[in-house]
Amino acid sequence: MTFQQTFKTSLFAGTAALLALAPALARADQTISSAQTSALTATGGNLAITGTGSIAVSSGAAVIVSGVNETGISNAGSISAATSGSGAGAAISFSSTASSASIDNSGTLVSKNGIQAYSPVAITNSGSMVGTDRTITFQTGSAGSSVSNSGTIGVSQNYAAISNQAGTLTSVTNSLGGRIAAFIPIENGSGTIQTLTNYGQIYSIHFANASAIGGGGTITNLINYGTIVGHNTTAIANTVVNLTNAQGAATATPLSIAAQVTNYTEVLLSPTNYGQ
Repeated sequence: MTFQQTFKTSLFAGTAALLALAPALARADQTISSAQTSALTATGGNLAITGTGSIAVSSGAAVIVSGVNETGISNAGSISAATSGSGAGAAISFSSTASSASIDNSGTLVSKNGIQAYSPVAITNSGSMVGTDRTITFQTGSAGSSVSNSGTIGVSQNYAAISNQAGTLTSVTNSLGGRIAAFIPIENGSGTIQTLTNYGQIYSIHFANASAIGGGGTITNLINYGTIVGHNTTAIANTVVNLTNAQGAATATPLSIAAQVTNYTEVLLSPTNYGQ
């Protein structure tokens, strides 16, 4: 083998090795296990905030994901940003290039703008999430996202706990014991929620009249074994296509919907517990 052939072979092998390392170099996992008072910019991969970890900022977003392959954020600690004033921001600003991404909160999130999702993401909450304006906002570009809650989302006199401005959400699930509350707990202005399943509580707690699910959007499948209650007005302002409902007789609070449902299944759990 000549020197030129040997050089070409070595160059090819070196290039191949660098290409093989590229995905790993582009994804650098991060772990926060202590108090941090400056914003964290994600580098790709996974971000874990442990039970002893916290990120607290006085201006802007606490966690920033922008144009990197961030596949997951898990928070067992605390993420907070200012809730009012000129420096108020989001707990998490999320725009990932990953084809599949998740945010899992078992700790606490407190901020004005909560989670701002600009790309598709599956959000799971078993802790507490509060945004003094909106707690979770699905912005344009995040269609196909989902929420699963067994903790608390909102539960303050903020505007909305979940706001769909993305177009289509795959699912919103509120498990037994889960609470979603705000002025308008679920804001679905003109979009579609493909499946909304509720075994917990979804309710408006503002002093003004408001629906629990507000706006002129559509819910394709609504499965309700919990309670959905507005404040002095119709509980659901959205159009509902397929409804399965157990709320009514047991609590003397029938489920109220602004428009006629296309298909309705009334659930009979007992002679005194059935849908109305």
